[in-house]
Amino acid sequence: AFSAELSRRSAAFRSRLVSTFGLQCDGGRRGGEQSSAGGGCEPRQLRGRPLGGVELDFAAAALAAQLGSLGFFYGQTTVASGVSGGEAERTPPAPLLSVVPSRPFFPRGFLWDDGFHMLLVGAWDEDIADDVTAHWFGLMRPDGWIPREQILGAEAAARVPSEFLAQQRDHANPPTLLLGLQRRLDRIDTAARGEGEREPTTGAVVDPADARWLELMRALWPRLSAWYAWLARTQAGALPFTYRWRGRDAGDGRLNPMTLASGLDDFPRATVPTESERHVDLLGWLAFFSRFMARLAARLGNPEEASRYESEHASQLASLRANHWNARAKAFCDWGEHASAADFVSRVVIKCGSSDGADAVEHAVTDPRRPDCPRSHPRFLFPLGDGRGGVLTREVLVPKGLRPQFVAHLGYVSLFPLLLRLLPADAAELAPTIELLRDPERLWSPYGIRSLSAADRMWYGRENAPGDAPYWRGAIWVNLNYLALAGLHHYANVAGPAQARAAEVYVELREALVGNMLSEWVRTGYFWEQYDPRTGRGQRTHPFNGWSSLALLALAEMY
Repeated sequence: AFSAELSRRSAAFRSRLVSTFGLQCDGGRRGGEQSSAGGGCEPRQLRGRPLGGVELDFAAAALAAQLGSLGFFYGQTTVASGVSGGEAERTPPAPLLSVVPSRPFFPRGFLWDDGFHMLLVGAWDEDIADDVTAHWFGLMRPDGWIPREQILGAEAAARVPSEFLAQQRDHANPPTLLLGLQRRLDRIDTAARGEGEREPTTGAVVDPADARWLELMRALWPRLSAWYAWLARTQAGALPFTYRWRGRDAGDGRLNPMTLASGLDDFPRATVPTESERHVDLLGWLAFFSRFMARLAARLGNPEEASRYESEHASQLASLRANHWNARAKAFCDWGEHASAADFVSRVVIKCGSSDGADAVEHAVTDPRRPDCPRSHPRFLFPLGDGRGGVLTREVLVPKGLRPQFVAHLGYVSLFPLLLRLLPADAAELAPTIELLRDPERLWSPYGIRSLSAADRMWYGRENAPGDAPYWRGAIWVNLNYLALAGLHHYANVAGPAQARAAEVYVELREALVGNMLSEWVRTGYFWEQYDPRTGRGQRTHPFNGWSSLALLALAEMY
């Protein structure tokens, strides 16, 4: 009886999977797409044929693994004081319902990860996605800040080095929770237009579930507004409607200071962190946010707020073109104090102490016999050993031609205007952005889009510090490849000069990404954190059942 019940439930799960995601023509509510002639169903395909048993097993594994990564946490967040030597603050205990990226390796909630997770969870069960989203907004601080990493409880804290436990008050994270909210709003707007609506109103929404969701959005509106205001205020750049990720530190010991807040950790940014930096991906996220807020305000019947956010959005799009389009590279780029060439030289690592002897830091010097310690720690203590009888050395970057300029390290950041569908379909910048994506000498690989151009001789595949393996420096990441598919799918269905090319590249990318992930799943039984652009092999953390499970939505062509 037990085996029979397992078989029954397994069959019911598979049937709902096929129906919900429209994977086969089986009479379900989606069942692929109807042909333009109004005839039979056109099933989803991969590798030139309809999906079969292996593809359905792959889809079931992606969904089951992600749903199985849903966890409930309760505890306090540690918040850094923001003052040197100050005592960290502990927030009141709070709950969080969250899908974790990897149960064995990352058993805690990550803000930007969970926004991607909710795309798949929401397609399966909208109520669960709404619950997770509401929990995240429940963690918002009074000023609108949401700590990006939720290390709640002793079990979660046990997997995090003590120096990384405290969250920094000025560090942001991409507002990816809006991805699922936007998709829900898209569906509501489409249904309302089908009912003959001319202007967005709540009265045109006839689906009870959609009406309930709009009431949730009305309740969350103050927190959504506070989050946007916090991001725009605390991450503001030197010029109007430019933005800069906070948290880059020239003294972090890396060849290129990390940008952890962006989610793209070691992706190469300006050589020297300065207040004049401007980050194109952050501007993209703010423009995405303002557009969503304008649409939601209109749907909730608040024309004044809709007009305010529409004005913000228009200014942000103008800034995108004026401050980030690099005409020479034909790409969107960061801007900052930067050297486009540099030497990587070996230096000896010494220990330098503060004047009062209370603190010490490591410092790289050319000659340890004449050590030049930094002003903050002027006392030379000793050279560090390498454990083999010699002195410890470290590679450092010596920039050439450092000056304010575009940061022409092309990669995922260059694609954000396409990923978030910010460009009008007739934008002159759209076609070159698609060609950058499709160029095999730069971002294109047979298995998906590289995170950094293979032509980047400074940083492609280079460690950022000894033992700090390259992370966002060439590897294929599923979350941003999924957004690329979503962007290409959008432009392939909107009239414009790049429409045909977007459609062509969309088909190629879906085949490359999903086809390779399927092959790797068959070979290894895992979804991986990232994939090697040279071989297609999965690498780093596995199982990684967070945003890599977006392969199911790409298979189903749900964007």
